[in-house]
Amino acid sequence: METITEMFRGVSVRFPDHIAIRNVGEVSREPSQITYRDLANESRRVAAGLASQGVEKGDRVVIMSRPRIRFAASVFGVLQLGAWVVLLDPAFTPHEVEAIARHAKPKAFLAPGELFDRIPGDALRVDLDDREEPSYASLLSDQPPPRIALLPSDTAFLAYTSGTTGHAKGVMLSHSNVMSDLVHGTKVIPIYPDDVLLSIAPWHHILGLVACLILPIYGGGTAMYTDEYRRIAELMPEYGVSIFVGVPKLHHAMYAKLCDKVRSSVVGRVMWRVAPRLVGRGIKKRLSGGRLRFFVSGSAPLDPKVALGFRRLGIGMMEGYGLTETSPVVSLCDPFSRKAGSVGRPIPTVEARIRDPWPDGIGELLVRGPIVMQGYYNDPAATAH
Repeated sequence: METITEMFRGVSVRFPDHIAIRNVGEVSREPSQITYRDLANESRRVAAGLASQGVEKGDRVVIMSRPRIRFAASVFGVLQLGAWVVLLDPAFTPHEVEAIARHAKPKAFLAPGELFDRIPGDALRVDLDDREEPSYASLLSDQPPPRIALLPSDTAFLAYTSGTTGHAKGVMLSHSNVMSDLVHGTKVIPIYPDDVLLSIAPWHHILGLVACLILPIYGGGTAMYTDEYRRIAELMPEYGVSIFVGVPKLHHAMYAKLCDKVRSSVVGRVMWRVAPRLVGRGIKKRLSGGRLRFFVSGSAPLDPKVALGFRRLGIGMMEGYGLTETSPVVSLCDPFSRKAGSVGRPIPTVEARIRDPWPDGIGELLVRGPIVMQGYYNDPAATAH
């Protein structure tokens, strides 16, 4: 199994001129899009700059920002040094940031300068918006970064989650954990170089980071993020979105709006009944110029009627199950499954079973496989439990 760094380097060589990331809307000091060639070059400059500031293999580096090009470049730059990316929600309070910083002891923070007052201690602070010093632009270095021996078993990410057992714990995910999820997950649902993935899942969560940033990059496609829900219908046809990742509430609203529009005429009502896939083709044409492959729903259960309704129209709707501790995807369903409410089977190499189920089938789910975390950072008791 290769490392994330090796994967990214290989994709950048194969698809140098493909668009890797698009910023939706204006982002301070950044272009609207970046190619794989330029993203790889910027990541190397981030790595060299952090190395010049004393960041070494095994150090923790916090990235606390909304999704943007500089977020992605920082992730791959930190990983190139063998340091650990610590993911923090930019909406965290000073108390929450301090608690995690006290536990992780990060060497550096990369965040917009407006968040600097939430950062405790004397760790290096780099302003992603270039309004404070040291700025992101001044960090970038044209010197070659140090050559670091990386192993698939090395830790890549430290993601904090309360999980199901109380206080926030630092989940250690290795390069191999994440790459296993990508390699085997795409055996179920392939990702292609012409895919454009638009999501509302922020990258400071493992789902957003892996499924909405690293996954399209693994396939040589394009990653986009928006938190402007009202613009989704505009963005999908403008950029030819082929995969949209959203939450059930949003999918429910989209389905209801489509139903109302089609059924507003006699012809629409008849076609909805007798030729749903023909109706679906028209919907996909309007939504993304016919490029839409499927929707992905996560974070909560999707109404089975909505899932089956989209599938009846020939519009794929995919659900899955996962958690931070499993990098994150455990199982995926077929986008056109006739079984509503199912999260599918475990992806290849992953085993899952319910221990001591109750008569209704509910019980503790056990998962085993290469996607399962290395453990909780500095918490052997929680790891053993």
